[in-house]
Parts: sequence; C-alpha cells; structure tokens
Amino acid sequence: MATGLQSTQEVIEISALNSGAVESTQEVLQISAVVPAAVAGVLSTQEVLQISVTVPILGINYPLTLPAIAGIGPQDFTMMEINVVGETESPFTLGQQEQQWPGQRFEAEVSLPPLTMAQAEQWLAVLGALFGKYGTFLMGDYLRLTPQGPWSGAPVVSGTNTNGSNVLNLRAATASITNWAVAGDYVQITAPGGPQRLYKVLQNAPSTIAGNVALAIFPNLRETLSDGNTIVTVNPAGTFRLQENTLTWKVDKDKMYHISFKAKEAL
Repeated sequence: MATGLQSTQEVIEISALNSGAVESTQEVLQISAVVPAAVAGVLSTQEVLQISVTVPILGINYPLTLPAIAGIGPQDFTMMEINVVGETESPFTLGQQEQQWPGQRFEAEVSLPPLTMAQAEQWLAVLGALFGKYGTFLMGDYLRLTPQGPWSGAPVVSGTNTNGSNVLNLRAATASITNWAVAGDYVQITAPGGPQRLYKVLQNAPSTIAGNVALAIFPNLRETLSDGNTIVTVNPAGTFRLQENTLTWKVDKDKMYHISFKAKEAL
C-alpha cells in the first residue's frame, strides 16, 4: 500500500482517454490517475499509465468455412472425445475412485492429401486467416454427412435443456420407431445467440408413442436450449479452433504441398 493514504476509503480515480478509431495493435490507451496529494512518489495528478491494447482483427467474420475442393478431402482424419476424469488409486489394493468433471470436448487431427499449389493455397488462406488460435471455423466428421437412423418427423428441442447435461430431449419425431436415432449419429444445434455446436449420439434411441426422444450425447450441452430450437442432421458441423499458433506446410520435390493441422472445440 502506498504511504500517505489516510483511509481505506480514499479513491484513486481513473479516466480513459481515447481519441477515436484505433488503427494499430500498438496504439496506446492513456489512463490519467487522480491521486490524493499526500501519496508519496506521484509527481502530478496528470501522470499517465500507458497500457497497450490488443485490437480485434478487422474484416474477418468467424467462424470460417473450410475449403470445399471437389473430390479432395482429408487423407487422414482423427476425431477424439476428450473427458476430464479425476482418479485416485490405492497403492495397496489398486482400488480406484473416479470423479467425473464437466470438461468434455471434441478434438481432431487432419492431414490433407498432396495438393497442387492452387489447391493448397485455398486451404492456407483459410487456415492463415484464423491467426493461430484466435479465429474459429466450422468442421464435422468428414465421413458422417448423413445419419444412420431415420430422424423422421419434424424434430425440435423439447422443453428447456440445461447446459452441462449429457441428455438432449426432442419432440415432434415420428412416433414409435425402435431405432429412431442410432449410436454414432451427429446432430448440430445452435442456441439463440450462441455458436454452432456438434453433438454425437452415444446409444440407439427410440421415439415414444408421443413422438418424444431422449438422446444420450457427447459432449455435454454447451448452452441451455429452449423449447423449439431447431436441429440439423445433414452435414452437421461444430465450431472449432486451431490447437497451435503456428501454421506449417511442406513442399516436396514434385512441388506438391502437404498440410496438416490439429483442432479443438472452441469453448
């Protein structure tokens, strides 16, 4: 605590000065500190604290869409379900105690086939526009563009579904179908004002005589959903970001480009 303050109720007043449009991430926000005269070490009430302000990148709207090059998809695609589970194991009996925590997300590793320069630059332009971990993009499981189950009727979210739950409730499905949704199916949902989310069905699910369906899903719901929120099952995708801030590509002796990247859900 600075010497000279007479009371814990004394106030340091701070006013921010901004002269208009910010043109550089290196522009400075000036803060004028009005300090009681008794505070030692302050030479003037107009002394200025300078803080560097990071300015959002302009002109790019996220999430981005990855390139759609006819006939060219990932050469290798690895999808991962990440869970946060604490474990205590006895050194004597080897008995375990497990504690499940809310942390759940998808991660992915993508390797593209050898590309010509023109093809590669389409990918590098989009990946470069993410500026490392900063931006977001849409991605799903490349081989799961349509569901296995019928998902028939006009299904929408049923009632309020609270965030953190691993159950998604739907209504208005075609009634009395044994495997209305099949384990491994994906569903895309966007809560009002929220990002686009991707969920995977963990167990076969029937529809009831009233057309209701309860889906066990991964990961847990990111946002609270309201009754009537729409769902998407064709070309479903979620919102991801890169896991690294460095974008790397390789050009071989045949002038073919090799690109790979790792991604994680944007939370």
